[in-house]
Amino acid sequence: MSAALGKKILVTRTMPVRIILSALFLSLSACSWFSSDDELKPAKLVSFKSTADLDRKWSNHIGTQGDKELYIRLAPVIAGDVIYAASASGKVKAIDRNNGDTLWHIKTHSSLMGAVGAGDGLVFVSTVDGILIALQQEDGKEVWRTNLTSEMLAAAQASNSIVVAQTIDGKIAGFDRSNGASLWQYSASVPSLTLRSSASPVMSNEVTYIASTSGKVIALNSHTGLQLWEQQVAVPEGRTELERIIDFDGKPLLLGNDLYVSGYQSNVTLLDKNTGKIQWSEKISTTGQPAYGNGNLYLTQTDDTVVALKMATGRRLWENNQLSRRQLTSPAVIGDYVAVVDFDGYVHLLNQSDGQFADRYSLWFSEGVRNTLFGDDNTLYILANSGKLTALVLDKN
Repeated sequence: MSAALGKKILVTRTMPVRIILSALFLSLSACSWFSSDDELKPAKLVSFKSTADLDRKWSNHIGTQGDKELYIRLAPVIAGDVIYAASASGKVKAIDRNNGDTLWHIKTHSSLMGAVGAGDGLVFVSTVDGILIALQQEDGKEVWRTNLTSEMLAAAQASNSIVVAQTIDGKIAGFDRSNGASLWQYSASVPSLTLRSSASPVMSNEVTYIASTSGKVIALNSHTGLQLWEQQVAVPEGRTELERIIDFDGKPLLLGNDLYVSGYQSNVTLLDKNTGKIQWSEKISTTGQPAYGNGNLYLTQTDDTVVALKMATGRRLWENNQLSRRQLTSPAVIGDYVAVVDFDGYVHLLNQSDGQFADRYSLWFSEGVRNTLFGDDNTLYILANSGKLTALVLDKN
């Protein structure tokens, strides 16, 4: 049975013709010979004694999050005390993360797609036509627009006057922060069949780290685009093209010299950021980015099992499989808890120590959540498919 069961995965054939498939449909068809209808339904929510309490702190309506059939994810970004968020219709907002007040909003007059990026005083959004737009963080004033080689679903990043963007055709490009002029371009190999997704670059100390659709992690000089090292962290397996898909959707996690990457039908891998040497690797399939806390790494598998690994060794500490086929988001850490949201808009709070449920909160009229969650010491930020951005505050019982 496919690892994608219960999780909607969109797949793109890059050559010679682009098509969009639902891997969920294919998975269900493949399993129908030996699975009952009950086994394919989302898991029922279990009862538990609440030991924590999530309450709404504020909400702000951002606007429609786009066509769910294309699985557009306009994930917001937090920079300091400001959240930058966008709608598919072209609106971009800056919101005070403490009280939810709108600091500014602008209309780009373009249809947008892909995650919002921020860095070096700029906010980045991309259009359905493959145009990267840079706005001033201070007031939303447009600074420049530049053409990309394809659609960009991941967030652009900026550091030390360089902007880096990765597009779904495997191109990684560097641009001048001041005017958007092209500085360099790197081409990574792209399989014929991939997920309709890509991971955001990570920039640190003049180096850009890329997780590519070919199962490789690549380190580039941020100023020249020259390759410093590459490491194969996943190898395609299986008889069919669908079974052999490996891809990275979540942004790699960089902590000190440690670079953590995770992917679909791939591995969770710890690399040395300076050399690319693999420190440990565990076979886990995920389509979202990892979260971390208390020395642990938290991930949502494609079968909707939430997993905790020891960051130093990759040893599995616990797993919670009671949310099977509920189409969970990738996790976020808030206080001593791990949060995920399902397709019904339920926020599930799990203890970091053992993965047991601590609280459940319903986002009414959410239409589910596709976007990445963000958490801090006591607040969880969620942009639902309905376009409402909500901050939930944590109180212990």
